[in-house]
Amino acid sequence: MFSLELAFSVKGYHRSGVPPSTIKIGHRVERVRLARKVSRPKLAERLGLDRSTVTKWATEGTTPRDLNAVADALDVEPSAFFDPTVTRALSRKAA
Repeated sequence: MFSLELAFSVKGYHRSGVPPSTIKIGHRVERVRLARKVSRPKLAERLGLDRSTVTKWATEGTTPRDLNAVADALDVEPSAFFDPTVTRALSRKAA
């Protein structure tokens, strides 16, 4: 398995002091999850995963195996995870 990292300049993104120039997908998923107000247990349930898997995405920045499924579970377009500002793509998907 590989770790996918993106280089975006997002000022003040990470609380740990890690430079925002490299933001891992798992951290972006967490950011979108919080913006959508979905709990980790709820997201895990929607995906049929263990809560610890979703927690690893958030804490370690690991990459989910199926970003499309995660996007569906959060009711966003997959582009939400790649948007430099993250929040620009948070509008609900068109029906």
